[in-house]
Amino acid sequence: AMWAMTYEQLLDVKDLAESTFEEEYETKSMRDINEKIIKPVCKENKTSYALFKNSEGLEIDVFVSHSWDEPFGEFVT
Repeated sequence: AMWAMTYEQLLDVKDLAESTFEEEYETKSMRDINEKIIKPVCKENKTSYALFKNSEGLEIDVFVSHSWDEPFGEFVT
């Protein structure tokens, strides 16, 4: 499967997270971003976030993994 998102799309999530969490942004983990931002989009659109953003899929050059408890801001930078 080619379920992926671009770095630019990740930066869009970062912008949304910053506006959603405001001064608490730096304390939010990947888990928090998933619950508050990603899951609602998936539920509303009945698809994964990656396929919502890229319905035809994307070929990937790099695969990046993360820890759910990692601070989101550190992951993005």
